[in-house]
Amino acid sequence: MRAPEAGANLLHSIADGQRRLDEIVARARSGQTFSPRQLLLLQAEVYRISEEVALVQRVVEEGLSGLKRLWTMQL
Repeated sequence: MRAPEAGANLLHSIADGQRRLDEIVARARSGQTFSPRQLLLLQAEVYRISEEVALVQRVVEEGLSGLKRLWTMQL
């Protein structure tokens, strides 16, 4: 898989996770109760999404750092 495709897939996965979490929050606000199993699955989903966001953040920081190094190079 090429890097742009992998990045796009990761961002798509994060957006899907955000959508799923929004749906769960809406259901909880409407009064739905969740079983311990469902809550454990939700916790795992939140953890997975937070790890994906942290990965994207690190990739962006490294990319920006590389660009800054290029801009400060004297030719």
